[in-house]
Amino acid sequence: MVTDSHAYDWEGDLPLKRPWSRTIIYEVNVRGFTAHPSSGLAESIRGTYAGLIEKIPYLRQLGITAVELLPVFQFDPQDASRGRTKYWGYSPVSFFAPHHAYSSRQDPLGAVDEFRDMVKALHRSGIEVILDVVFNHTAEGGQTLRNRQVENFFTATMLSVGVPMFVMGDEVRRGQRGNNNAYCQDNDTSWFDWRLLSKHAGLFRFVKLLIGLRVMRDVEHERRRMSLSQVPRDVKHAWHGVKLNQPDWSTFSHSIAVGVDLKNEGLQMYIILNPYWEALDFELPIVSENGAGNWRRWIDTALDPPHESCEWNEAVPVPGGTYRAGARSVVVLIAGEERRGFGNG
Repeated sequence: MVTDSHAYDWEGDLPLKRPWSRTIIYEVNVRGFTAHPSSGLAESIRGTYAGLIEKIPYLRQLGITAVELLPVFQFDPQDASRGRTKYWGYSPVSFFAPHHAYSSRQDPLGAVDEFRDMVKALHRSGIEVILDVVFNHTAEGGQTLRNRQVENFFTATMLSVGVPMFVMGDEVRRGQRGNNNAYCQDNDTSWFDWRLLSKHAGLFRFVKLLIGLRVMRDVEHERRRMSLSQVPRDVKHAWHGVKLNQPDWSTFSHSIAVGVDLKNEGLQMYIILNPYWEALDFELPIVSENGAGNWRRWIDTALDPPHESCEWNEAVPVPGGTYRAGARSVVVLIAGEERRGFGNG
């Protein structure tokens, strides 16, 4: 069927063009996001583009800035092993035709217009839409881990130089029962179980806090058209171990720390990663002249919720010249101006 692209009213909708430095990507399967009865949606719109529209307030609460939709082109749901149904959608049969099973409408233009409605609604809420269009896909990780390890993952991801991306439900430990290749599990193994939001409310709060600060980061390196490899070289930083200026890069090393001086932000950060199974005492560098006072603890994943993180301007002063990082934890100390976000230098 051929459609008239001018017949739909986009109501002035335009690409948001958000800077990559302030982009947080949330990977979503349209069906799996709302198919579970716990979504609280009417059965007629569960697992559809319309259902995703209803969950936009959740996406805004989480703070992500873009959704990357697993394949939404028309695909063959029977392209799976006997007794299974294709779930991920990596078997397109009609490129650029929205998958009809994701539409709550049955009319000929239903899937096309409902998809457009979803994109328009997401844009209105400040959320960009990215389509996953790959032709050779590998398995993705999805183990259920303890909260501390999940917090470690999110902290490292949100402090990274590149664009953070995570899968729907990671923020509430949706683990797919350990199945990291659920391409044909169109059932509650893969679906977002919305009951997890209350079960892991502390983790959700932690992730939301990290995202809120990440999207405030500096975009100067983008204005200067710097590559990702150039960014670390442009920022004053120093690597350490438990002893200052003695990073252990050996094969059996279990810890590392890095100090970063973000001049444009008037901010210093000291990041400690301790994957070791015991607590370790790390020496702290002296706060430089442009730093204000002592180091302050912003994140320590070894602490019990809600003390493992706090608002930026509520960071707790750290006395003395050392900090004990608990087993398998990440610590982020800050010094300098009480900024709302962090940047790249």
